[in-house]
Amino acid sequence: MIRYVVTLFKKPQGFRDFGAGYNPEWVNRLYKNLKKFSKNFELVCVTDFENGFDDSIITYPFVYEERGWISLMEMFNPEIVKDKAILLGLDTIIVNDLEPIEKASGLIAPLDPYNKVCICNAVVAVDHETSSIIWDTWTSGYDSFRDDSEYFMNGIFSEMFWMRKNLKPDLWDDLLPGRILSYKAHIKGREKLPDDCVIVYFHGNPKQTEINEPWLKEITGHDI
Repeated sequence: MIRYVVTLFKKPQGFRDFGAGYNPEWVNRLYKNLKKFSKNFELVCVTDFENGFDDSIITYPFVYEERGWISLMEMFNPEIVKDKAILLGLDTIIVNDLEPIEKASGLIAPLDPYNKVCICNAVVAVDHETSSIIWDTWTSGYDSFRDDSEYFMNGIFSEMFWMRKNLKPDLWDDLLPGRILSYKAHIKGREKLPDDCVIVYFHGNPKQTEINEPWLKEITGHDI
């Protein structure tokens, strides 16, 4: 069984809070979307929301109290990853059979669509052994990492900057080219999706709730 893990940011506490705009219904939509394209999976959400989730969704508390992008590191917790997991953002849409993604093994990340020398965190595959190593590295150096300006973007800690420096994943772009695509970089303006596309991620803006394109309505129905 594959675990899909998402982090729902902590309950918003202000305009600049990166959890603003997300709520349990985003997780429920993703669960419905996954059910259409995966035969055997669990969806785990790291959250401090107490209710509002579909009964089939597993919730897990945050270990650290930090807010913002740093919270995304919690997805690497080996207690959550178990055997094998695929880490997703809530701004993600599944558009095709997930079997090719689920069969891939090891630590895998996509290249940044705008900077091909760097990885991004849109869709990351990880196994229990690798997540344990990452988590041990992260937790043992937590205090120094979170205060190191090397990992800051616009004055805020970025877990993606940390990943770029400390992880050496395989690349989806090499293993399964064209299967995981950015909406802004690869899809926007096209009349239809590429046939091989499996996952579309909506980093930044707009989010999937802000667009009205035929392929999205066909896949999600009235979920989005």
